[in-house]
Amino acid sequence: MQELSDPSGPHPEARTALREANKINSFVSCASVSATRRDAPPGGVQPVIVNGEFKWRLSGLYPPTGKQPAFGQYYVLEPETDYEARIAADPMLKPHLSDETIRLLVHQLRESHPLASLYYSAAEVHQKWKADHPNEQLPAFEVLLLTNRLAEAEGAFDASVHPHRTDTPTVDGRDLIALIWINEEGTPNPVEEQAGIRLEGRDGETKYFHHFDPNIFAACYAYLNPHGVQGYRYCF
Repeated sequence: MQELSDPSGPHPEARTALREANKINSFVSCASVSATRRDAPPGGVQPVIVNGEFKWRLSGLYPPTGKQPAFGQYYVLEPETDYEARIAADPMLKPHLSDETIRLLVHQLRESHPLASLYYSAAEVHQKWKADHPNEQLPAFEVLLLTNRLAEAEGAFDASVHPHRTDTPTVDGRDLIALIWINEEGTPNPVEEQAGIRLEGRDGETKYFHHFDPNIFAACYAYLNPHGVQGYRYCF
């Protein structure tokens, strides 16, 4: 990935990757970015309303019934079927890079990006419970994306992180980016009172990010941020 991002380097497709950066990012990210538009006057330039009009949507674990996966839902699939599923969904979304390069890019992100791993792990937990309890209704299930503020409640806060920035929370030397919570008794989630991005495992689920959510950088810009480092946030 480092070679691919250097247009003056030895990788033969680096210049193409620079031109296709936006398309590559859309191909591999876990969330979508959209902006409110208004109709342009006849012959005029299409305006984009910027202030407060951007929206960031995190895809749930599974697509709507009968629909193709999108964004993070591809990371739920097995690695060997991930690439084919992306191309089958919409061949026009494929960046103008060789199949080998795109496969390697997706593979590296599955290895390095914490949200990609989270999608796969959460779905694995979800599906295992259903397989172990075929005749039972699924109990409460949540995946809560952590920030340092939420991690502090779980004893996973890293005090060395600068207060105006949040990184991946760490506990016992391991990154802790989310809580996967499944409960058969119906008792409340131990961090239920905390605000945050929660996925419940429902088909077609979509969650909006708050404008200041530090997970936006990790989820929406995976190609620019392959290690999923959380972004800056405001402190008051």
